Amino acid sequence: MDEFEASHLLPRLYERDIDVLLQEELIFNDGVRRLFSTALKLHETFHVLACRLSVVDASGETDVLATISLGSRKGVLLIENKIDASFQSRQPERYRERTANLVASGESCEIAFCALVAPKNYIREEHADFARFDAIVSYEDLAAAIAAQEEPRSRHRATLLRRAVDQARHSYVLVEAPAVTSLWQRIYQIASSEYAMPPQATAVRTTSSRCGHDQRRRCRSSDMA
Repeated sequence: MDEFEASHLLPRLYERDIDVLLQEELIFNDGVRRLFSTALKLHETFHVLACRLSVVDASGETDVLATISLGSRKGVLLIENKIDASFQSRQPERYRERTANLVASGESCEIAFCALVAPKNYIREEHADFARFDAIVSYEDLAAAIAAQEEPRSRHRATLLRRAVDQARHSYVLVEAPAVTSLWQRIYQIASSEYAMPPQATAVRTTSSRCGHDQRRRCRSSDMA
């Protein structure tokens, strides 16, 4: 499947979809584990012993939680996955606190890391929030690591990630909403027949109302003021 076909055939991907893909790649793809190990500046590639999704504790939710081994040590890798949503309140700080608490608990956790996975155009490495993560891995680099296996299935999964990047760049698609346009035009006609309208209100007669659809299902009308 080439990029043109993917843009027409692949569905819109949500963060949860990427979480599942990432979980499988961490478990089965040594190239992806090397990518994260390099980003974490480790001297060897960690092994994944178990991997869970949407792990919630008192401090919040971890999107992907991998139990890892690094040489003779065991620990965890906490991953926050972002397509385009903003950080929640103190979210990066809470990831740091979570890793510290896991090591301090002494529950078979000698090492703990937190990483952010996001499209390149989302990442702002100079910002303090991003600096709180031990590593940042871009969707683009993750897709390249997956595609490096050079198998049809791997190429397809890499295309899924690249599709998610493209969708993040075009979160809103404005489409005509004739019913809303007609409503505003009718309101204008009634109001203008009864009252003297200010000049800017005449824009209502020619401005179309549109609905912006994205993964958060937001809707707005254009230029109604």
